[in-house]
Amino acid sequence: MNRTKEISLGLIWGAMAALLIMLFIFVEGKSANPGNDGGEIEITISADSVHFELDKDGSIKSVTVGKDRFEKTSSGIRIKDEIIIENGRVFIDGVEITEGELDRLAVDSEYSVPYVGWTEGGRKNRYVRRERLATVYMDTVDDVVKFSDIVIRNDEHVTGDVVSLCGDVDVYGLVDGDVAVLSGDLCVYGEVGGDAVAVFGDVYLEDCYVGGDVAAPFGEVFREEGVTVRGDIATTKFEGIHTAGLGFTVRYNRVEGLAVFSTLDYDDREKKHPSVDLLGGYAFTLKRWEYDFGISHRFFDGWSPYIEVGMFQLAESSDKWILTEPENSIAAALLKEDFYDFYWKRGFSGELGLSYDKDLSFGVGYSAAKIQNLKRTASKALFGGKKEFRENWSTVLYDTSALAGIDGKLKEVEFKASYDTRDYEEDPESGIFAQLLYRQALDSDSADFDYETMDAELKYYCPVSTDQTLFFRLRGGYSDDDLPLFRRYFIGGIGSLRGYEYKEFQGNRYMLFNADYIWRFFDSSFGAGVFFDAGKAAFSGTEFEDEDLYTDIGIALLVGEDFRINLAQRLDDIDKSPVLSLRGKILF
Repeated sequence: MNRTKEISLGLIWGAMAALLIMLFIFVEGKSANPGNDGGEIEITISADSVHFELDKDGSIKSVTVGKDRFEKTSSGIRIKDEIIIENGRVFIDGVEITEGELDRLAVDSEYSVPYVGWTEGGRKNRYVRRERLATVYMDTVDDVVKFSDIVIRNDEHVTGDVVSLCGDVDVYGLVDGDVAVLSGDLCVYGEVGGDAVAVFGDVYLEDCYVGGDVAAPFGEVFREEGVTVRGDIATTKFEGIHTAGLGFTVRYNRVEGLAVFSTLDYDDREKKHPSVDLLGGYAFTLKRWEYDFGISHRFFDGWSPYIEVGMFQLAESSDKWILTEPENSIAAALLKEDFYDFYWKRGFSGELGLSYDKDLSFGVGYSAAKIQNLKRTASKALFGGKKEFRENWSTVLYDTSALAGIDGKLKEVEFKASYDTRDYEEDPESGIFAQLLYRQALDSDSADFDYETMDAELKYYCPVSTDQTLFFRLRGGYSDDDLPLFRRYFIGGIGSLRGYEYKEFQGNRYMLFNADYIWRFFDSSFGAGVFFDAGKAAFSGTEFEDEDLYTDIGIALLVGEDFRINLAQRLDDIDKSPVLSLRGKILF
């Protein structure tokens, strides 16, 4: 490594480390809020009861009441003489706490795991659940807490939590934290970054966004069409059982060039009619029409059979697991980097299976398609620059037999089983995803492809606190056959071994392990992380056993909810420069 490169590398690492330290010091200082000691109220919600616990001056009172025991008054709620919340005061089993004395109010649910906490400024500043659905009071100076009605106007931005004990809450603006109502109703017309909870009232969601869970344990959740809720919803009553959407999407890469598509989707929440998804459009430099049409139907709730049927004609890629399609399009258009290799696929597919809610599913599928190799048709990015795109399948251009082996007729059957407890399918924060997939090409005596593959994947999202997440991913694939390029295993570079070159390793078997520990700075949209990758790939069992395990380590800077900068250093050759990569996703 020459002197100039050493200096540049040192400056990059030093700048990122200094920036992380400065951000941590800044937001750590900003988050300090010692406050005064007071009383604490815990409210735990279950399916048919609510448990209240008050801790004040060493006196702990605990009361559990059923749904049929509470009564609303003109100024709050009353549960016989055991619990009274009205006129700016709280009585629990005869112990009083005023609004000024209330140090913390937490709304929890019975499925929570044990609390994790830390001490700051000589007092317990915040308790953190490993699951969502929690609202805290007097956590930061940015909280809005009243015993009466609260209205967040459309021009207001609340960076903390919003809590009303005896009134209604209307959110027209933006709330970064959680919103909780104890005895009133909650109406959301704007945006709530956390959870939205009404314990003894109803929740109304109209033309809004909720980043967490929505719950009304003793009421109902009314949700209009088009409302986005990233978490779970309890006791929901939809204001419409059918949803349909018409839209447009654009993508850009070196094979299709600029491709413009219209989309149509239809969903029936009552499951009386099948769901429909249609994508159709034109790729301008490829000069081909493309479409992807699918119909699916799940028949019941709980354990239920399902069916999926599709027809397609499009440029496909097997690399979508390393980064998303929007990320690849942005990289191609702006950074002149295309991380996908493409092939043409035209045919149909079908799948039958059995699923249990969204957690567990088993399916068997069949597909028949015409497969063709594709070449680069776009040479440069949309926004200029002298750098040209690499050729399609550039990492194997020397292997003419492999390139020629892409073309053919493919009939394939697959069996899969999956288990999914993630809180969100997109950008999950907790849970497990596991999948086993077996594929076999059919009619091997007369067809162009003859192979069997077995693939497995496990993802584990472990929240350490509301601001910290530990993530593990383990992937692997195995075959004893000569695989076509679109089924061959490639690792290396962005989304896999982040400290190595793009698709540096390949074979008919592989393993890959990723571990990320990320954290958000308190009350900030900035964060940081450290990560470790390990993996290898080979074309035979002996070669795989003899192959060294390639590893790398790195640091990351998080900006906002959807932007991440990685700097990864391979460990087998530290003379090589670290690899810088940008992602539009925080975790895989």
